[in-house]
Amino acid sequence: MANRRCLQVLTRHASAIFSTKPYIHSLKIAPSFLSQNFRTHASVPNCLFAKIDPSLCTNWSHSRYLSSDSQNGNEDDDTEEDDDEDDEDYDSGEDDDISVPSRGMQKEYTKEEKEAEAAAIGYKVVGPIDRSSEVFKPYEPVFAVVQIGSHQFKVSNGDSIFTERLKFCDVNDKLILNKVLLLGSSRQTIVGRPTVPSAVVQAVVEEHALDAKVIIFKKKRRKNYRRTKGHRQELTKLRIIDIEGIDKPEIIEKSSKVAGKGSLLLLSLSSPSAMDPYKYRPSSAYNTPFCTTNSGAPIWNNTAVMSVGERGPILLEDYQLIEKIATFTRERIPERVVHARGASAKGFFEVTHDVSDLSCADFLRAPGVQTPVIVRFSTVIHERGSPETLRDPRGFAVKFYTREGNFDLVGNNFPVFFVRDAMQFPDVIRAFKPNPKSHLQESWRFLDFCSYHPESLLSFAWFYDDVGIPINYRHMEGFGVQAYSLINKAGKARLVKFHWKPTCGVKSMLEEEAIRVGGSNHSHATQDLYESIAAGNFPEWRLYIQTIDYEDQNNYDFEPLDTTIAWPEDVVPLRPVGRLVLNKNIDNFFAENEMLAFSMSLVPGIHYSDDKMLQARSFAYADTQRHRLGPNYLQLPVNAPKCPHHNNHHEGFMNFMHRDEEVNYFPSRYDACRHAEKYPMPPNVLSGKRERCVIPKENHNFKQAGDRYRSWAPDRQERFVNRFVEALSDPKVTHEVRNIWISYWTQADRSLGQKIASRMNARPNM
Repeated sequence: MANRRCLQVLTRHASAIFSTKPYIHSLKIAPSFLSQNFRTHASVPNCLFAKIDPSLCTNWSHSRYLSSDSQNGNEDDDTEEDDDEDDEDYDSGEDDDISVPSRGMQKEYTKEEKEAEAAAIGYKVVGPIDRSSEVFKPYEPVFAVVQIGSHQFKVSNGDSIFTERLKFCDVNDKLILNKVLLLGSSRQTIVGRPTVPSAVVQAVVEEHALDAKVIIFKKKRRKNYRRTKGHRQELTKLRIIDIEGIDKPEIIEKSSKVAGKGSLLLLSLSSPSAMDPYKYRPSSAYNTPFCTTNSGAPIWNNTAVMSVGERGPILLEDYQLIEKIATFTRERIPERVVHARGASAKGFFEVTHDVSDLSCADFLRAPGVQTPVIVRFSTVIHERGSPETLRDPRGFAVKFYTREGNFDLVGNNFPVFFVRDAMQFPDVIRAFKPNPKSHLQESWRFLDFCSYHPESLLSFAWFYDDVGIPINYRHMEGFGVQAYSLINKAGKARLVKFHWKPTCGVKSMLEEEAIRVGGSNHSHATQDLYESIAAGNFPEWRLYIQTIDYEDQNNYDFEPLDTTIAWPEDVVPLRPVGRLVLNKNIDNFFAENEMLAFSMSLVPGIHYSDDKMLQARSFAYADTQRHRLGPNYLQLPVNAPKCPHHNNHHEGFMNFMHRDEEVNYFPSRYDACRHAEKYPMPPNVLSGKRERCVIPKENHNFKQAGDRYRSWAPDRQERFVNRFVEALSDPKVTHEVRNIWISYWTQADRSLGQKIASRMNARPNM
């Protein structure tokens, strides 16, 4: 009966419902959707379809076909059943489920169609946000009422709003919201008719996400039946960065005569709170038209010291000079002990495949979710300022600014490491570093150290391979190296390894090209990354994962927690997850590269595994940032989470967060702060005695290195042999060390050991 009533209403009002007049744009169901779905019902009269304008079905642009206007997420499903309890004519047939067309099934849009549809909703995509738009403009609060689609929002500068998903824009894109209905400030109000001419609101896309509220579709088939299928509404989060079209206070310059010659330029703002550092983050947006001291006092002469007469000595009271020199001598911070040479860029990570069965991490919750990121590429061993063409592993570190905190995925362009025990981590780094006596890079040092570690063979098969010198950062793979843990909502845990694959392919440089490029430009990779993004050629990587169930990790002939071993892809296949796009350059190298700090941060749904190297790195990374940047390094803008957060760390060196709370402890009856909702952790039970021992499974020390060597073409094999022979030819490499390495490579591949031995005039031995 309910179906017949709906059809009667649709038939009676079809001419109005399917009209092309403006008031129909609030309709939640597209005409084409009705036409396609109701034709399957024999009871639907043909006169209904005769009233549908075919052009309306074709041009209908609303992508959201079904929605709920209910504001109460806890609405009881029994309400609808109680209202119709007296009905006796129930539909006993099996109704077809209404299917909402997915985004992948929609048509391809031309550029003109995209612009037209965006304009109809009320926005225009400008492109990736630039430096000038990254900070809030310093003026007294004004507000605007803007219309986006069918919704209206009252916004001020710095506000964040959620709208229905806006198509054709990505995270970090700048938008122009041009349907401004009203502008207002403390001095005036401008009402549009219907919009305010020449008024626009600028916004930046912060995130594409799914609403936390689940919309339930209810349809009664038979008595006491409840249908609970639903979906989460797709939303776009916008941050308002500027409001144009209304008078704002400007900087006013006044001159006042002072005793003696000359005059002093004074700064006056009509709004005394416009430069309040408690409200606005200090930035170049507050620059004055003249120089000032660090404390803000104006400087009338920044080219000469204060002295006794024209030729006299400098006065100690010259505060300007002392401040200028003292600041200059302290403007460098400690260099990273590893990964000192690096370059950074910003962008977003988008989930492309459903992995909700593996992890309950919020930023992995569904395909289409985008998360802002910053990525730092680096060389590992060499110093800040060293050429980017040197043979060296490369760092590949990604910071995800998720809604539940920052997740730092720190890795290299090699999938393995040279040692498997964390106790040896400082030693292997020191062995690769320059000689502490001469500060010269010498191969005998790391060949001597690694001769005690046959597990390093696979890492050397990468290090001395062609990939040891990537052509640039855009054509470089990335690996998480260590095994993490993924935990889903049910609490099931799996070991996981992360892989970044560049969409433009992997490319490397040979020695001759590296010498030529490095001799003319020691920052070639940094320059390539910066110029590619500036030109709109955004680098992109695909994220894949390998997973092993916790209960199965002992069923393999290799140790999954051994960082010197790669998980064979034919045994543990790759699974696609998402894509990483870098579409914005950093604005300041020091603030967003040198002060960028990765500290192995975790979010719910991702945890550390029992990997010994990973356990040690979780302390080492955070501790080195405290040494370089101070205990409050996570308050620096580039490191701070973009989501709301709350802790009791109110003090400490350079703590600049403004707080007005009276309670800085937990728990308290005077503070509403409480524990967060519990999330699942790895369920494995740990037990055992205290030991200092190595991982027992060492059967892959030579096998994987030999397999990798045999997979190369003959010319690539020859280049590898030449490079390793050159390293063994260091005059300080003893016969004992040479024989050990010849033995290792012979166990990996007999022909490889014979080639190295013949070049070194030595006899291979097992």
